[in-house]
Amino acid sequence: MERYLRGLFDSISVSFLSRYYDRPMYFFGRIGLSSFTVGFLVCLVLTMEWCMGASIGTRPLLLLGILFLVLGVQFISIGLIGDMLVDATYRSRYRENHFKEKK
Repeated sequence: MERYLRGLFDSISVSFLSRYYDRPMYFFGRIGLSSFTVGFLVCLVLTMEWCMGASIGTRPLLLLGILFLVLGVQFISIGLIGDMLVDATYRSRYRENHFKEKK
């Protein structure tokens, strides 16, 4: 049984790495965009309630909405930084392989 579980986890790891190894923005961008959307919708509902006269300052839902907004921005930023690192790595490898010093 343990062997099958290890094989399952290995195949999941290989699938994950083959999809997102050179495209970290696809992974972190999806998480960040969904988190940001949830936070935006929560804050939009709270803003509509606030415009109708309800007090929202003491509600934990306000903190949850802001938390999701901040997490969304952070995940998108991590994805952008990862894309820049992958691009810089590939660019340096390209230079090493294609521009050798001529003697």
